[in-house]
Amino acid sequence: MPQFGVIANLDHIFSKVSGSVDFLDMAEIKNLHPISGNEVLRRVAGVRVVDEEGAGMRVNIGIRGLDPDRSRPVLVLEDGVPVALAPYGEPDMYYSPAIDRMAGVEILKGSRQILYGPQTIGGVVNYITPNPPSEQEGAVRIQGDQGGFYSNLINYRSTFGNPGFQVNLLNKGAKNIGPTEFKITDINSKSLFNFNEKSELGLKLVLYNESSNSTYIGINQVMYDQGGNDFARLAPDDQLDVQCYSVSFNHVYRFNPNVKLRTIPS
Repeated sequence: MPQFGVIANLDHIFSKVSGSVDFLDMAEIKNLHPISGNEVLRRVAGVRVVDEEGAGMRVNIGIRGLDPDRSRPVLVLEDGVPVALAPYGEPDMYYSPAIDRMAGVEILKGSRQILYGPQTIGGVVNYITPNPPSEQEGAVRIQGDQGGFYSNLINYRSTFGNPGFQVNLLNKGAKNIGPTEFKITDINSKSLFNFNEKSELGLKLVLYNESSNSTYIGINQVMYDQGGNDFARLAPDDQLDVQCYSVSFNHVYRFNPNVKLRTIPS
């Protein structure tokens, strides 16, 4: 898929865009060694991220004082495609792209974000996945932490003549991050076909499966005042299963160096 950057691939755009623009590249993400995307987004001024279960599975983003609950006033994209199931009617974020497989994150705050879709009163957050490389390469990354946390990522990318592709397999979970136990399997593939100098087509497949004991029930005021109940599991039988399956195409046609047409059916 042609790498979709709202602002990251435009020269000198930071001095021209109305409002505020931030771009966090792959090098900065790797330096953080983040468990979730929340740790990356918190580096941007004016962005408030509220943890829900400690693992960033349901991101709550508030920009410039807006309510962060389920990121309703923020348009969240992955390669330019809205992540929310129904971004016009039900923009609540119950699924968040895994930061483990991202090449960068863009954040727009201001008037310019109206160009990119609905629910942009707060801003736009665009997760960017890497494009297939010119040469064959692969990687395996294994990460562990307290609470039985683990994150295993296998990546293979290559280009055979014209078409290029990449495949990611992410297996992630934890036994006890606070009160949270979860398992995630995230399979992502991306293919890129260059027809000529003016036209290219991308195809992206995402299969995401999550099972966790997330719940809406929390401690009451008496328990909070007593202390020692921060990680109490008040609904031990609650379970939340999330599945996300998506197919998207991204076609770019360049009329000249300054004018191009991008079409993204999904």
